[in-house]
Amino acid sequence: MIDNTYKVPQIAWHLAIKDKLFDGKIKSELLKELFLKALNEKLTSTLFSAQSAGLYAGIYSDTYQIKIDLFGYSEKASLLLEEIIKAIKNLEISKSDFDIYQSSLQKNYLNEQKILPVFQATNYLFHILLPTNYTSVEKLSELKQITLKDFTEFKNNILKSTYIEGFLTGNLTLKEAESVWFDIKDILGQKP
Repeated sequence: MIDNTYKVPQIAWHLAIKDKLFDGKIKSELLKELFLKALNEKLTSTLFSAQSAGLYAGIYSDTYQIKIDLFGYSEKASLLLEEIIKAIKNLEISKSDFDIYQSSLQKNYLNEQKILPVFQATNYLFHILLPTNYTSVEKLSELKQITLKDFTEFKNNILKSTYIEGFLTGNLTLKEAESVWFDIKDILGQKP
């Protein structure tokens, strides 16, 4: 659809996927980080192509949810969102990929322990103030105990009891917004 009023054919969509699995416990947070690392890796070429066309996507973790942000030109935004949701639903990884993602996260946590002391102190302050903000030492210790079986169980149960909040704004009509919403529900196989 062409925006004849504002002459800006752009959108900004924000979705939050909430699930009872995202309980804020350290194991859940680490499994979610592994899941997002695998998901972003799977979607790399799709997201790069979209970015080249002026449509930007961010998929990231928040304490009790996974957030998806899309912004940019509206023309193919619904198709990109469908690809992201399908990838979330159908994500599969091999043992070797799991080992790579786990090793990558371990290196990140080891590197966090080597940052400037002032930043380490800030991380500890947040850990004290926010019970779901874990230190890199805690994450590293727990990550070593997570197996591919744990990841697979997490992945298979991630959309069993999902609640999605969304905010769709920009160059789309109410009917188009409803269509996007119904497409998400159809892909996930959820009832209203």
